[in-house]
This record gives sequence, C-alpha cells and structure tokens, in this order.
Amino acid sequence: MLCFAGAILALASGGSGSSLPSSLEATRSITFATRDRIELKIDVIKSRRSLGGQAAPAILFLHGGAWRDGRRDLPNPIQYELAQRGYVCFQSDYRLSQESPFPAQLHDVRAAINWIKENAEAWGVDASRIGVWGMSAGAHLALLTAYAGDAMTEKGTNPVRVQAVAGVMPTTDVLGIYRYRLAQRNVRSDLVGQSSPETQLLGGDPEQLQDLARAASPVNYVSPDAPPTWLVHGVNDDTVPAQQSQTLASLLGKAQVRRQLVLLAGLKHEAKWDLFQDGVVTFFQRELGAPSR
Repeated sequence: MLCFAGAILALASGGSGSSLPSSLEATRSITFATRDRIELKIDVIKSRRSLGGQAAPAILFLHGGAWRDGRRDLPNPIQYELAQRGYVCFQSDYRLSQESPFPAQLHDVRAAINWIKENAEAWGVDASRIGVWGMSAGAHLALLTAYAGDAMTEKGTNPVRVQAVAGVMPTTDVLGIYRYRLAQRNVRSDLVGQSSPETQLLGGDPEQLQDLARAASPVNYVSPDAPPTWLVHGVNDDTVPAQQSQTLASLLGKAQVRRQLVLLAGLKHEAKWDLFQDGVVTFFQRELGAPSR
C-alpha cells in the first residue's frame, strides 16, 4: 500500500487548551548545543503517569516563523495531546536566519535529534522510534531533516534518521516559492525580493544561489528510503501555496513512500490546531506505535 486511505477532516475532540494540562510535566530550556555563541534550548513534555519502565517513542516539534522568527516554547495543544497519550515530546530551538544562514538550521535540528538519542534513557525514550514534525518553516526543516540523509552533514557528526515525519503548510521548494511570490500581485513587502524569507534563509538572492536553494529544498531529496510522511495544507493558503505540498506528495508517490496529503478548505496559513490535530496524532500513532507496547 503506497498511500494512506482517505483524508482526515475531523476536528479535534480534546487537548486543544493553550495551557499545559495538569497531567503533564514540562522541563524547559535545556541547552542541547551552543553554536555561534548561541545556546540552543530544548523543552521536554511528558506524562506524569509512568509507563512501567517501558521506553516510549519521541516526537520533536519545530516552530514556524519564516525561519526568522518564532519560539519553541509557545503552547502546542497537539504536543500536549501526544504527551497525554504517553509519547515523550520535545520542542527545540534552531538558529534563525538573521543569526546564521542555511544550512545552520538543518545542523541544529540534527543536533537536537542526536541529543534526544544520546539522552534517551534519561527521558524514557525509545531511540529507534523518533518522529519529527513542524509548522511552516518548521515543517520545511522537519521534512528536510527526514529526507536529506548524509547531505550537508557537519564535520564530526553522523547523519540522523527518523521513523516518521509530518509537515503543516511546508515550503518544499525554496526557489519555487521565491519565484511564486515575485509573480503575484499585492504580496506583502516582507515576503518578496531582498526581504523575502528565502533570501534571508540562504543569505542572498535565491536566483544567484540556485545550488544552495536546491540543497535547501525537501523535494530534491525524495527517495524510496524516505520515512512515512503526513502533510496538511490549506487550499486558500496564499503565503505558501498548497502546490508546495502537492508536488512533494506526487514525488513521494513515485518513490513508493507511504504518504498522505490532506487539503483543507478552511485553512489558510495559520495555526488552526483543531483542524489538523487528529490527523497528526493518528499518523504518529500509526507509524511509531503505541507508547506502552
């Protein structure tokens, strides 16, 4: 079976509150790496309920913000729902584009995953079952991390492999989205030209840095070895068009990778968690297994 059957359109039935549920505990602001004198932090969210000594799958979330903004520590109802079900959830920093250009962000995500693996026993994690997901820029980094293998690996580090990846409204083709916005009318000035997120991510004009833009694009790393993938995109997303996810889903299909693309008419480029909460949770349950098994 090459793709998941059906679209997940159901609204979330619970776990959508903005504050941390009392059934969970959070350990905040652990330094997992220091790069360019910047301390990169990670938060750990897990259930207070013991699994009887059994290791649980880990799920890492990467925040959005056009690679130049955003915070790891904002409330995330989907991570809370996953933690309540027994998964050990992490939310990590990565260097923003004003701090360091690509591939710094990819290196940081890999460092976070390696930190999770190295500290698996301390947090009750099964290092052989790790999932990663993100929103917008974070979704781009999650997909890139999952697909890129040993490309652009830092000296002295090992490539990472995850067992499942999910992307909410991801950029999948950096040069393609840059050109798309230039061709549109009435686009916000901070999304085009020298002010565009893509220019700032790469540290220069994507047209002049096409090799780097391709290296930063998940669509260029699709292979049969890619992990199962779940994508959701808003039909009316005029910031990152749904074609970005559609193109990736098509390539995954040709590579015979398990995948699902959910297109939602009620979603623009926004964090309407309830619209895709059930989809994310169901996907990770299916691909990573139950925490208590």
